[in-house]
Amino acid sequence: MRISPLISLHPVRWITVCVLPMFFLLNGIQAQEPFYSINNYSKNNYKAEYQNWKADVGPDQFIYIANNAGLLIFDGVNWEFKLSPEITNLRAVRVDSISGRVYTAGYRELGYWEWDSLGSLNYTSLNPMVENHYSINEEFWNIIILDNSIYFQSFLGVFIFTDNKFHVIRTNGFANTMSMVGNEILISVRDLGLYKIEGDSIVSYLLDPFFNEKLIRFLVPWQNGNLLIGTSEHGVYSYNGKSFSPAFAGLTDYFSRHTINRACLLNDDTLVIGTLLDGLMGISADEKVIFRINEETGLQNNTVLDILTYENNLWAALDRGISFIDLHPDQSYRIHPVNEIGATYSAAVFEDRLYLGTNQGLYVKPLDADDDQFVLVEGTQAQVWDCTVYENQLFVGHNSGTFVIREGRIRQLSNVAGGFNLIKNSFRLNTLIQSTYSDLVLYNKSKESWSISHNIRNFSDLIRYIELDHLNHLWAGHMRRSVYKLTLNDRQDSVLDIRYYGKNSIFNKDYGINVFKVENRIVFTTGEKLYTYDDINDTIIPYEQLNRSLGKYTSAHRIVKAPDHHYWFITDNSTGLFHFMLTGITLVKDYPTEIFDYHIIENYENVVPINKYEAIYCLENGYAMLNADPAFRRTQKQDIQLTIRNISLLNNDGSTERLPLNKKKYIIPYSKNSLTLQYAFPDYTSSQTRFRYLLSGLQPNWSEPTYSAEFHLNRIPAGEYVMKVIAENEWLEESEPHQIYLKVLPPWYRSTLSLFLFVNFLILIIIYVRYTSVKKVKAREKKKRDIKEQELIKLRNQNLRTELTFKSRELANSTMSIIKKNEFLMNLQEILKEQKYQLGTRYPDKFYNSVVTKIDKNIASGDDWRIFETNVEKAHEFFIQKMIEEFPQLTHSDLRLCTYLRMNLSSKEIAPLMKISVRGVENHRYRLRKKLKLSPEVNLTDFILAFKV
Repeated sequence: MRISPLISLHPVRWITVCVLPMFFLLNGIQAQEPFYSINNYSKNNYKAEYQNWKADVGPDQFIYIANNAGLLIFDGVNWEFKLSPEITNLRAVRVDSISGRVYTAGYRELGYWEWDSLGSLNYTSLNPMVENHYSINEEFWNIIILDNSIYFQSFLGVFIFTDNKFHVIRTNGFANTMSMVGNEILISVRDLGLYKIEGDSIVSYLLDPFFNEKLIRFLVPWQNGNLLIGTSEHGVYSYNGKSFSPAFAGLTDYFSRHTINRACLLNDDTLVIGTLLDGLMGISADEKVIFRINEETGLQNNTVLDILTYENNLWAALDRGISFIDLHPDQSYRIHPVNEIGATYSAAVFEDRLYLGTNQGLYVKPLDADDDQFVLVEGTQAQVWDCTVYENQLFVGHNSGTFVIREGRIRQLSNVAGGFNLIKNSFRLNTLIQSTYSDLVLYNKSKESWSISHNIRNFSDLIRYIELDHLNHLWAGHMRRSVYKLTLNDRQDSVLDIRYYGKNSIFNKDYGINVFKVENRIVFTTGEKLYTYDDINDTIIPYEQLNRSLGKYTSAHRIVKAPDHHYWFITDNSTGLFHFMLTGITLVKDYPTEIFDYHIIENYENVVPINKYEAIYCLENGYAMLNADPAFRRTQKQDIQLTIRNISLLNNDGSTERLPLNKKKYIIPYSKNSLTLQYAFPDYTSSQTRFRYLLSGLQPNWSEPTYSAEFHLNRIPAGEYVMKVIAENEWLEESEPHQIYLKVLPPWYRSTLSLFLFVNFLILIIIYVRYTSVKKVKAREKKKRDIKEQELIKLRNQNLRTELTFKSRELANSTMSIIKKNEFLMNLQEILKEQKYQLGTRYPDKFYNSVVTKIDKNIASGDDWRIFETNVEKAHEFFIQKMIEEFPQLTHSDLRLCTYLRMNLSSKEIAPLMKISVRGVENHRYRLRKKLKLSPEVNLTDFILAFKV
């Protein structure tokens, strides 16, 4: 049995192994064994311990597995692990198909798990109700749900949970297994037989010496009402209600050697048995082995601890890991990686051998051999471009020439380097035309042997594809540029005319133009649309019929003819097989490029037809076998729906907040506008599922596909959106979109209330600013007016003060003059008195008294002095104040002296004003100098006059 690994597109999800001795019909050889695919999950995938004891599926289509460390949940995309309660080992799991409760059991622990609205699975222990019934080492290995009761089986009995209470049944023996046969629950008790549970009691069902020293591992209803009884080491028996007889007798020795552990029915007519030493075996009702799956054929471990059948496929809980066996994989293609032979450019099935032409040489293996048995054909090292089977011979276009192979022998036909394309010459029998690195070569056949005839003259270029039309025009597609139309002479040994179709033609470019023939008509591929040659008008025109019929394949860059009017069209994104009929053109099968994991040889993609449906697709690390027969096509199941597993908001502090899953519309505050959404898609096949999303209202297009079903939406702007998610398989078949509605509230400063408050606040601000501005303007204007008024008052006061000072000085001067006049009159009066005294009567009294009286009348009173002093003080008010500030120790007399000095009076003039002698004035000046702390060289009068006021 051959193992052929699949290329897995998903980085971690699974390791896939496909088993098939010979999958396709190659030259009439039919496959003899069924095909299946294995997805292996290790502890690195599910992040728990190796051992897995039981498996079940819930109404949510999730897979639940009792792992040695806890409960595993697989939703088709992601594994989730729930640590076992009380850190106990879990041995059994069963899901209630109605309530969705997940019941688990293990060592001295019973309980159930339930999903909450946030998508979290929460555990409730049943121990408080029942743990007083546990034995010291009570351990539960099986769970059955029937009607409204849950049956937990240990080796010592059965614990029945009904109506929120327990009833315990002890078996008085070692209970090997508990099985549901029809609507009855049967318990096998070692060395005794089978018992049946009726209500809250156990009654005998089948007691027989047959059971002595036999460890029963399974009970399964079988054909014709029989009961299959599987024993650990004695094989399988059938019980017809009266007697026991060996079942699958030819396998009894095998079962004895490999130890039966579990079994289940598949499609009611296939028994699947899990062993401890050799994996799984499928047996039909007519006792034929349908499949045997073990480590040799891809199973990751041979010890099967439990088997779950779901959708006619298998889940195996293993001693090391978990395996999913897809018994009905898509058989329309299979990738065959082949190591160390290089990139495959061409291939051929010839003489029950598979030939691969690679960049390292020509390799071959028998059709029924493994892919690792390819061997290099001696003498063919280096680049192989083309493998063409013609008249029971294989022509190999090689870097160093052209070889021909027949009956396993190889010989070189030509040494013209680079054999690209070999076509049948429709104008001359038994001749072929070939394009090469340089020349066009013609071969002819003599008897049974081919030989080179000649190189066609007058044309030499790097030609990749060639085609002959019905007018003997040879169309030549350049390796790098466009196409030529070559007109040959009748002998086809020379080119008479060369016409180039490039940028100067309808193609409007000089690159990417290839030429092929479809239904005997020349067709040009451009990578955009198809063209054809209009021989009537000798021109190239768009091939409208094909462009209308082929859809996206009008952008094909290569066309390969297959038998029975079938053609393969190759584009950058897909490869399709079309059937050309009189009634129209039909797409038989479409192969997206993604299924080949992009391991194609860009610009050198090649399909080698085997028959009308089957073909070999060349890859850079091997090849793929294609079978476009509609019978082999499996479409995506339409009942599988995307479901949301988790919706989380990201808070500003980095924490997450889960949202309930039972809503269709979510209103999200702007401060939490980053979301994480996780989806489940329980499509349990070997197909690879990808996911795309569209946030309608924000994104114009769907996202690029990803194998992760977790999407992070960061900083979503305020608004209303529809989040749509689809799942698609490698055939680009899409599921129904899952959609939820999101409304992101605007930030607080953009809410209606905030906007209202903001507008009002803005209006208040504007009013306040205006009021403040007006107030400031008024204050500024008032201040300016006040300053002007103050300046005016100051100026007026200064003028008044100046005027006052001036007038005070004039008055002081005037008063001084009066005082001096009075002094003069008084002196004069004294002189008259002296004269009167000396003259006596000689100076008549009448004259004397008259003069004295007049003098007295003209002498001012003492008020003159007071007026004088007051005017002086007013005239020098600021000077006096400044002197007091600078020299507070000065007396009033000192200030009067300073004032007289500022008036620039001499000591002689000051003496009478101060009513002291001139010497007294000099002494006063001396004391004043000391108070002013003047140095000897400083003149007192100069200091007083220079003193700034």
